[in-house]
Amino acid sequence: MKVLVLFESEKETYSFSPLMNELKESFDAELRVISVYDDLRKVENMLHGHGADIIIAGSGLAGANAGIVSALTKVPVFGLPVETNFGGLDALLSMIQLPLGTPVMTTGPGRHNAILQFLKGMRNKKINSNNINLIVDTGVMNYEYITHEINRTRYLCEDKGLTLSVSESVDENSFNISLVTEEDLIHADQLCLHVPILENTTRDKPTEAIMVFEWIEKGGIWLGVNNTRNAVLSFLRLRAAF
Repeated sequence: MKVLVLFESEKETYSFSPLMNELKESFDAELRVISVYDDLRKVENMLHGHGADIIIAGSGLAGANAGIVSALTKVPVFGLPVETNFGGLDALLSMIQLPLGTPVMTTGPGRHNAILQFLKGMRNKKINSNNINLIVDTGVMNYEYITHEINRTRYLCEDKGLTLSVSESVDENSFNISLVTEEDLIHADQLCLHVPILENTTRDKPTEAIMVFEWIEKGGIWLGVNNTRNAVLSFLRLRAAF
C-alpha cells in the first residue's frame, strides 16, 4: 500500500520526520514537500500520476492543502495539523470544516500516531461491509438536531447502497462513526471515525470551536461539525483503498 505524505515547507521537518520514520516501518511511504499556494498545477499533475492509495497532507497556518488535495483525488485523505499559531487550531479548523463532498479525516495537531493506528487497523480488519453503525448517546437520540443528522446520513447511505444502523456502542461487524455530543463518545482506541454534533444555536458560537478542539486533542480520527455525510464518503474511499 502506497502512502503519499505532503507537507508545504521544509520548516515542518519536526512534524513530518517522525511520521515518515514510523510510516516506513509498515507502509510504502513517500514524502513530497510542495505547496498548493506556489504551484497548484504541479500538485494536481503529481496527484494524477502518483498512484497513491492514501494521502496524508500536513501543514500549519491556514492548512488549505488537505482540502484541495481531497478535491483533486478520490483516495482517502488525512489532514495533519502542524502546531504553529494558536497551537494548530487554525490549521485544524481549515482541514476539518470542509463542505460535503470534500472529506478530510484529521486528528489533533502533531498527533500522527492516531493516523498510523487507524491505517493499521483498517489494513488488519479489511472491511468489506456495507453497514455503517452510528454510535449515538441514547440521552440525545430523539433530539431534533440528532434525528436530522441521522436522517440525512441515512438518505446518503441509501443512495450509495449502504445500510445504516444506530446504536449506543461500537459494532464489530460494521464500520463505526461516533456522533460526539460529549467526551464519553470518543472512542480513540477503536477503529472509528468521530463527528462532533452541535445544536444550531451552539455551533454559531466561536467559543465552541475550542471545545471541539479539546475533544479532538483526546485522540481518534475526526471530520467536521455536523458532517456525518463526509464521514460516510471517507468510509467509501477507505473501503476502496483497502
